Amino acid sequence: MRDYPDFIVPHSDHGDVECCGLVMIEVRGDKADLQCNECGVILKTVSAAEAEQMLRKMEAAQPSCVERCPYCGQANTFTGFTEMKAYTCRSCGRGVDVEERGIPPVGVNRACAGGPLSFSGDHPDMDADIINPGDLHGRVLPANEVDLCWDGNLINALVGPDLVVGVSGFGDAVHDALRDLADDLVQEAVWIEVADQAELPFTPTETSGGSIQTNVVRLYRNKGQICAFVGPEDSTFGVSGFGDSVHDALRQLAYNLVTKGVWVEVTNRREWHFEKI
Repeated sequence: MRDYPDFIVPHSDHGDVECCGLVMIEVRGDKADLQCNECGVILKTVSAAEAEQMLRKMEAAQPSCVERCPYCGQANTFTGFTEMKAYTCRSCGRGVDVEERGIPPVGVNRACAGGPLSFSGDHPDMDADIINPGDLHGRVLPANEVDLCWDGNLINALVGPDLVVGVSGFGDAVHDALRDLADDLVQEAVWIEVADQAELPFTPTETSGGSIQTNVVRLYRNKGQICAFVGPEDSTFGVSGFGDSVHDALRQLAYNLVTKGVWVEVTNRREWHFEKI
């Protein structure tokens, strides 16, 4: 069987539209270059520990589609494409003519940076069916909290059940991850719907300086606005951010964490395992 790269990140999607190469990891000691395997251009140099995470995020920012092989039943994910007409199954190696067999795709990732992957009927909590390529209206994702955890040496702020259905942000600190999450929510046109019954049950007691140990940012409704609050469990002490939307509230919370000098200490660690298919 042919060996496939762990990540499919075309250089043409990241700087040179004329290049046919892929962005690969070239490790040099404790550093790693994200380098095109065709033209040799180095797009970015990062620490070796961050390289896979960086490439994974670049890959997730591209459109993709999933086709299930009619012979072996394995799902094949094709990054950089919104539709496949024919392909070779990466599991059994047989050729599949999609148009000839009339096989519907398993799922399509919206053709927008980091667009959510939608499976028709497989995720009943999603408000829409398959999100068609080019659809810029995004979708609604119900959530009352943002999960915080370590992912490698970065903080991951995730809203939703996982990286596929949800939206995430990454950063060296919680405030960086929250800003990145807010940016991704806007870029992906995903609206976070906080439950009507999730009214803010207390008046936050704002703290300054020191640290807060928690693995979650709680989301509430408050007088027509959204409140994003980070604090110890069952405590009114912490830092909050308010806005007309979740992404606005998260940006305000990130700003307040920095200006108040509060460090959020995250203890949870989650490792994402990606398997070749």
